[in-house]
Amino acid sequence: FAFAPGGGGAQRSAIAVAEAGGCFSVGSYAARVSLGQDTFLLGPLLQILGVGADIDVLDLEGLADANIQALGLLDTDLGVATFDELVNTSVNLADFYLAVATVLERESGHTAEVDLLNSLAQLNLPDLDLTLGQILDLDTAGSSALGATLNVLDLVAASAFAANGQNVLSVPALDINVPGVTQLTAGLTIGQQPIISCGRVGKARAASSQVTLELSGHLTDLDLGLVKVSSPITVKVDLAAAEGLLQKVTCAPRKKTLEILASNGLLDLLIDLELDAILDFGLFQIPLVDAPLSFTTTRSQPAQTITLEVDDEQYTASVSTGDGSLGVPNLHVDTSGLTVLGIPLGTVTDWIVSPLLSMVLNPLVQALDATLLSPLLEALGVNVAGADYKAVPKADCGIPVLRG
Repeated sequence: FAFAPGGGGAQRSAIAVAEAGGCFSVGSYAARVSLGQDTFLLGPLLQILGVGADIDVLDLEGLADANIQALGLLDTDLGVATFDELVNTSVNLADFYLAVATVLERESGHTAEVDLLNSLAQLNLPDLDLTLGQILDLDTAGSSALGATLNVLDLVAASAFAANGQNVLSVPALDINVPGVTQLTAGLTIGQQPIISCGRVGKARAASSQVTLELSGHLTDLDLGLVKVSSPITVKVDLAAAEGLLQKVTCAPRKKTLEILASNGLLDLLIDLELDAILDFGLFQIPLVDAPLSFTTTRSQPAQTITLEVDDEQYTASVSTGDGSLGVPNLHVDTSGLTVLGIPLGTVTDWIVSPLLSMVLNPLVQALDATLLSPLLEALGVNVAGADYKAVPKADCGIPVLRG
């Protein structure tokens, strides 16, 4: 009745919801640096992108300690006005680094980290674009995304993966000291997943990287007395992405608890070789075995519920699944294609296979674990058949919010 005198009634309606939600990361790069790991893939990533960068452990630790508000990215030169536009708009990698630097400078006193981000943006980066939905899963229907805090190191590394497009790291020559194996070469493929997720209970889902490692080489002559064994060899290790689903948010004074259903990654190991065994009598030799041989193993862990306890000020809780090593006690052998003296056999005699396993293949697996795979996965924030799970601000405890 502001414009006309009189009396009468009026009705208004509103819709309120009280949905609990939260944010968490899987395979956080920052979590690994915070645990003192100095192996990191950002330098190799930038080299693959066609540039070189002088980044040391102190730089990484600084980025790992720096965070920005997701909301701050809306007020930058990215040209987006809503969260929906933020996760769906394609942006240039250099422009994204500048935007992160702008928000970090505005929200904190991390001067050195701001300078580093600006320097990364000024490198001769190729004209590569990324969509932030490739690295961030922000459920815009929930209020937790509005106050989400994003780690700068996670953003920088994950965006480099996404902008690369192929997500492939190639290792042209691999120097692993394994008795009986020579001329090893390796190829590495990393499939990046959205590592930070904000959303409602039952909706927020994040995953770690998927890793495929392929090696090829040749067995040096394995001397078993009269029998000499040699063969080309290929090794393939597949680690499926570990995944987390937000199941429950519980709130207490100054403390919140996130329950995550952690589905651990599946590890597959395959070793193929073309077994060539001969009877060596010095002056003459008799072919004994010439057939393919496969050693396979699969390892997985059941899904488990993990709990992240955090308070309103510090979200540093981190829980790891998986035991951090290959943990393959035995290799299983497929002998269906094996022939001896031209006669197909269903099994392989121990006097050939046992030395091959103990002297070559098991040391090879152990060397891969110790010198390559475990350090690589540590850098990615991934454990074998598991991952690191870390709470990310902010959690929404189901306080009613007007929606319309």
